[in-house]
Amino acid sequence: MLPEISELSSDYLGNTVVQKLFEYCSESVKEAMLSEIAPHLAEIGVHKNGTWAAQKIIDVARTPDQMKMIVGAIQPYGVAAFLDQYGNYVMQCCLRFQFPLNNFIFEVMLSQLWEVAQGRFGARAMRACLESHYATKEQQRMMAAAVALHGVQLATNANGALLLTWFLDTCTFPNRRTVLAPRLVPHLVHLCTHKVAYLTVLKIINQKNEPEARDTILQALFFSPNDHTLEGILSDQTCGATLIFKVLTTPLLGDDKMRQEIYQNVRNVLLRLKAQPAQGYKRLMDEVGLSTRN
Repeated sequence: MLPEISELSSDYLGNTVVQKLFEYCSESVKEAMLSEIAPHLAEIGVHKNGTWAAQKIIDVARTPDQMKMIVGAIQPYGVAAFLDQYGNYVMQCCLRFQFPLNNFIFEVMLSQLWEVAQGRFGARAMRACLESHYATKEQQRMMAAAVALHGVQLATNANGALLLTWFLDTCTFPNRRTVLAPRLVPHLVHLCTHKVAYLTVLKIINQKNEPEARDTILQALFFSPNDHTLEGILSDQTCGATLIFKVLTTPLLGDDKMRQEIYQNVRNVLLRLKAQPAQGYKRLMDEVGLSTRN
């Protein structure tokens, strides 16, 4: 069967036979089979039947030679595997090889972060890798830095935002919000009027652990020259007005003096925009004390 073993790996029934062979054969036989399969392993891994054989082969790999053969076979196709509905699980299986052999996974994520993060399967697989107990602190730190650098792009993509959720909510590196906040400031109007991205801005405002990050965003939102940023955000009747309302009603808005100034600035901008309750500003106008009855 050896000459046909790679073809059998993607067969509806044959893949189950290949799985059993890898489960029960000696290491030398496993290596003989793997040397036949390795050139086709990436292709097998993205096949609806083959993926089960590929995952089993990775799970039962024991010797450094087997692991190196697997890494060598999958690494050149890492981005395509991450973006595939079956291949992303094959990439995740390789985490168990541990550092330094599993480092190629993080190198793939780092080299094509934006491309992989936009994918439905890619983003979720990346997050699973970052949350895995096989990921070292150094690997996580390297990826956290890359996520911060791509923060604006990631925030505006429904899949990419999952990585920002990991960065802000799950990973435990100190000052991560303080690093991210200044990168968001130049793009606040775009982010706060975007149906996905405004949630990232809210997350930085609605937290107590890094008040300097929160203050950086609040200053930029409400105290920009000529209220330029605030006017740009409030010109958007849906996301922009909703975000400002949610910020005004957070208990973390600052002291009374700052709160009064923020409310006054919002009032001024709403009057300048000639905002009407029927346009979607009703809650916000009620909150800042502008009559919405007539």
